[in-house]
Amino acid sequence: MAQYHIWLAADTHGLLVLVPGYPVMNIVLSSFVFVCAAHEIHDVTSRLLPHLVPHDFRRMICNVALAVAVAVPVALARAPSPTFS
Repeated sequence: MAQYHIWLAADTHGLLVLVPGYPVMNIVLSSFVFVCAAHEIHDVTSRLLPHLVPHDFRRMICNVALAVAVAVPVALARAPSPTFS
């Protein structure tokens, strides 16, 4: 899904314009960038998947525990402080 943001601009209210005044060239260039980004994201995903979701159940549980151990403190640190009035 990350690569779809290449085509979007102005908070999804417009399209990415690389060459103003040349709509066909703009579509060709932005589509080329889109395909390259999609290829790279696929490559990175296929390389990371065996490490993040291994076939060994115990190792997968360790990965989940590590992710929770990292995510909970980060989420708590970013949570707004309660205000009392």
